[in-house]
Order: sequence, then C-alpha cells, then structure tokens
Amino acid sequence: MKKFRRYLCMMVILVFVTNAIFESNVTSAYAFGGGTTPSPSQIPSQIPSQTPTQAPTPTLTPSPTPVPTQTPEEKAKTKITILSQPTNWCNSSTVKILFENADGIKQVSVNNKVEYTASGNYLPTQKYLYVTLAQKNITITVIDANNQTVSESYNMYYIDSSAPTITYSINNGMLYLNSTDTESGVKEILYSTNGYNYSSYRSSGINMSNSNNTTYYTYSIDQAGNKSSIIQISNIPVTKVAFERDNYSVEKNSSFTLTPIITPSNATVKTITWRSSNERVAKVVNGVVTGISEGKTTITAISSNGYKAYCTVTVTGLSVTGINVSETTVTLRYGERHTISATVLPYNAQNRSVTWSSSNDYVATVVNGVIYARNKGTAYIIATSSNGMKALCLVTVTGTKASSMSFQYGSIQLDLGEEITLAPSFYPGDAERESVTYRSSDSSIASVSNYGEVIGIREGVAVITGISSNNLVTTCIVTVKEDLSDVTLNYTKKSLKKGNSFKLRVLGTAQKATFKSSKKSVVKVNSNGVVMAVKPGKATITVTVGNKTLICVVTVKKVKGKHRHS
Repeated sequence: MKKFRRYLCMMVILVFVTNAIFESNVTSAYAFGGGTTPSPSQIPSQIPSQTPTQAPTPTLTPSPTPVPTQTPEEKAKTKITILSQPTNWCNSSTVKILFENADGIKQVSVNNKVEYTASGNYLPTQKYLYVTLAQKNITITVIDANNQTVSESYNMYYIDSSAPTITYSINNGMLYLNSTDTESGVKEILYSTNGYNYSSYRSSGINMSNSNNTTYYTYSIDQAGNKSSIIQISNIPVTKVAFERDNYSVEKNSSFTLTPIITPSNATVKTITWRSSNERVAKVVNGVVTGISEGKTTITAISSNGYKAYCTVTVTGLSVTGINVSETTVTLRYGERHTISATVLPYNAQNRSVTWSSSNDYVATVVNGVIYARNKGTAYIIATSSNGMKALCLVTVTGTKASSMSFQYGSIQLDLGEEITLAPSFYPGDAERESVTYRSSDSSIASVSNYGEVIGIREGVAVITGISSNNLVTTCIVTVKEDLSDVTLNYTKKSLKKGNSFKLRVLGTAQKATFKSSKKSVVKVNSNGVVMAVKPGKATITVTVGNKTLICVVTVKKVKGKHRHS
C-alpha cells in the first residue's frame, strides 16, 4: 500500500511538470506572433529545443461541438518583419522580409503573387525572402501549417512607380513647360526640336517666335526614374495679317479696338506689335486706338514673324456732350403711334447720330423716333448718342389688346350677284379694334374687298378669312346659289314631222342645262338642246338646270303621201 501511494505521488508531480512545459511552449509561440515576449527568468529550463520537423498527424475523432474559428491569438502566431527598404527614390526595389511561425510556414504571397511555397513535409518556422517590389502599397499573405491565413498591408518608403505628367502653355511667343509628380517629385524636364537630341528646360521658357514650322518634343523624369509620355508641340507660323476694313474713324478723346485677322486661325504664336505713324493724331496700345487730335494716321499690326496689316484712322472733331428728347412722357392708346425727336449737344458735334430703343418691346416699340403702342403697360423709349449718352421718354399705353375675333356670320348663302359686308367683332368688349385683312379661298365663286364686301360670282362654296393686325383669325363659309324660280323653256310642247328639228332653249339663267329624251327612238336631243324627230310617236324632253327640272312634250306626226300596192 505504501508503494502504491509513493507511485501515485510521483505521477502527480510528473503531470505538474508536463503542464508547466506545455505552458512555456505556448508562451514561446506567442512571442513569434508579435505578443509579449517573457523575460529569461520566466522561461523554464526544461523547455525542449524547437526542431523544424513535421509534427505527426493526429488521429481525428468526431466531436459533437463545431470547430472554433481562428482567434486573434492564433493569427498572431505568424510574424512578418521587413528587414530592408530602399533609402533613395526608385521605381522598384528588392527588399528582405523575415517570416516566422512556430507551427511552420506553408506559403507566402505578395500582392496576390506567390513568392514561396514549402516543398514536401518540411515547413520552416522561419523564412527569409527577397522580394522585388514595383509599387508603394503592398499586401503580404502567409498561410501556416494549420492553413490559417494572415494578411498584412504595408506602405513602403521611396518606391514610386507612377509617371509624372507634363503640360505646356504658350504666351506672347514663349513656350512654357510644366511637370508635376505627386510621389517622388519632378527631377528634370527635357525638350528637343528633332525628337533625338534633348536639352534641359529652363523656367524662363522657349522663344517660338522665330522657329516657324518647328515641332517641339518634351517629356519629364521624376526622382524615381519614371518618365512621362512624350508630347509634341507644333509651331504653326502666321502667313497673313489683315484688318476687316481699310479705313476707320474715331472721335477725339474716344477709343475703339482693332482686331486683326490672323491666317491661319490656329497659328501657334499670334503675338502682334502695334504702331501708329502719327501718335499726335492717334495712339494704339494692344489694338486699342485712341483719338488725340483731328487728322489721319496709319495703324500697323505686325506679327512675330514679320507679316503686316495696315489701316487708316481718321480722328474727327467735337464729341457729343449731351442729348435731349422732345417729350419725356407720352400716353397712348393701344394701337396708336406717336413721334418724338432727339437733340444732340453741342449742335456742331462731329457725330450727331442717334440710336432708338425701347426698354420693353412688348409694351411699345420705336423706329427712328416713331413710337408704336403694342400692349397695355409702361416702357422707356431711349435715345442714345454716338458716344453712349442717353435720354429717356416714359410711354404709358392704355387699352386692351384683343384676344379673339369673329364675323357676324359663321356661314351664309348668297344668290348670284348678291352682296354682303362681313364685320369683325373683337373680344373682350373693351379691346381695341384691329385692322383686318380679308381673303377668299376661291374668288371665282365669292370675291371679297379690302373692306369685307363679299359678292356671289357663281354657284359653289368659298371660305372668307379675316386676319387681324395682331394675327387673330376668323372665317365665314359662303355658299353661292342661283334663284331659278323664274327659269322656263321656250317650248313646253311641240309637234314635228319626221325628219324635222327645233332648238329647245332655257330662259332666265346663264347656267348650263342638261337635256334627256324619254324615247330616243322617237325623239333625239343633243347637249345643246337641238331636238330631232325620228319616227311618229310621243316623247318627253327633260331639262335640268341646277336643282330645277323643266319638261317639254314632243309629238312626231306621220308624213302624208301616196301608198304603193303590190
């Protein structure tokens, strides 16, 4: 019994020591994952040395509980240390990276590219890799022996794989180049006139004025060695300079701008030098000509490559100092018109021209001082002198503009030669009366005068249209019919001998009639009303005129004579 107790005590001590060793191993594994590393006094001397050999595969037994997901502590088993980085700007660099995992490293990927895969059953707990990087931001992914994945992102120093950008501008014949780079910065801008021999660009610019038809090539390099794309800048020369006119005039102490016409319009350098042949008469600065004293001078525009344009400028005398209108207020009814005048001061001013305008054309318009009242409201009529001075007249328009118009008849029937007058009415009731233009859709049926007088010409239907001065439209349908109540025939009955004829006439109308025989074997009739007796008997001739029917009864008698007997 005592031996058994001693044996039991030894077993308990052995279990205690084994647990201590296991806990120490776990602590060491944490240190590889970036956790807190224990001090040397905390590490038991019984910890066995780590070997890279593959642990035996355990026998798996079913478990009633699900396998737990990876914990942060499990992820921390893998430790990634970047041991070297570039110290100067570059567009790619090879860096040294240390990977550590107590259970073993199975695979390493950088930016989704596999850089290392363990071979066989040997999984190292430490792995040094040299990886060539061509971008600043990288993501490192490590798969350990337990197929646990750890991904970390890093921002590398001094790696710039993006190219700089280059732009240019042209000002006063000078070409200016500019480049930007958001990472390492621009190192140098280069340019060439042949695409082969490049020179460094200076910020003072490149003079393009004397380099016609030259193409410039330029690119830039950043501190990491990345090059921008090469851009081409063509120098299209000026081939002609001209003015719109040969002669201009300007008042003393006034100015105007000359704009030269440059050919071609897409010329690269459009810089113009200006000259006046007599600056005591007029000066020119950047195309702005100012009259100094009365007289004439020649203004010259010169391109950077020597092409010239000339024009003569005449400086006239006194400038306008004021302007007045004959009336400052006017009241008009809708549709009326009224004339005002303008006086330019001084009376001997060189340019006494006046321009008229209205502040509200809907209410009133003006042409050479004649005001036309258009709609109810107020508007200013403005008289403007040649040098921009203004005088105002306030116009008030009363009355109402018509919104609709109609004739007293929508439709009417007329006899031939009958006449009526169509009178338009305007609405609303207080609307001003508009002038009306009349038209007939068929003047051969019904004609209409300028005053709305309609006359029936021949039978038929015509539409009379009225159009007001403010474009209102109304119509009247006119039907023309002849009164045939007094129409008769020259015969209502007639006797004929066989072979004889007569003409049946329609009396009381000029309308065309139609003729028809009831028995063509007895009596025939043609379209002109000529009746011919064919054989003895009786027939009725029916005459139709418009909507009226007339009848003539014709009797054909036998011809008396001797009879022959066989």
